[in-house]
Amino acid sequence: AHKAVKYSKNGKIPYAAFEVVRGGERVRMQTTEKAAGSRDACLVIARACYVRLEQGQSREEVLAFRARCYAAAKTSASAFAS
Repeated sequence: AHKAVKYSKNGKIPYAAFEVVRGGERVRMQTTEKAAGSRDACLVIARACYVRLEQGQSREEVLAFRARCYAAAKTSASAFAS
């Protein structure tokens, strides 16, 4: 997962992206630093999503997982900001 996930600062919002090819279908996903709350969280979430896709979960399942991760990251970040 560390080699497959690429981090980019290009554009307004830095992001981590990867692509999984299975059964001839390409599944591309990304996580954004803004949604994750930090560069580290962005990369961790992207790697976890990559592993789940590799394990056979559907794109929809992984998108739901990513949304839960974003929510948890924001909750954790706000707890430290208080």
